[in-house]
Amino acid sequence: MNSGKCQCGAIGFTIDLPERLSNYSPRQCDCDFCTSRHISYVSDPKGKIILKCGHSKLVLKQGDEQADFIGCSNCESIVAVIYQSGQSVKGAINSTMLDRQNELGEPQVVSPKKLTAEQKVSRWKTLWCEVIFE
Repeated sequence: MNSGKCQCGAIGFTIDLPERLSNYSPRQCDCDFCTSRHISYVSDPKGKIILKCGHSKLVLKQGDEQADFIGCSNCESIVAVIYQSGQSVKGAINSTMLDRQNELGEPQVVSPKKLTAEQKVSRWKTLWCEVIFE
């Protein structure tokens, strides 16, 4: 189990991944939103994320407005991105918020802005973790 939090500590999370952190290379999105915030993402479809947001949750939309970026209303750090379809919530953690981020592999640049809305959802369903809010 790996943990992390926003910059001020108001939002915390745990991410349970089936492999060691060193086996994961964060995905570094090249859109303006993510690059301006230095965000990169880590997830595994066999993993699980537990988000502990309390009253500090800030939800932002971007691009096609299909995904929700979960951030902190205090420090404005983006902690995760999620996609909800019916009862299912999938997501990825901002790897720069992990306590042990230094154990991750080298980031890989990805360009989801080149994908259609349908291709993005399909990609998320194959790459992202189950998400539970506490």
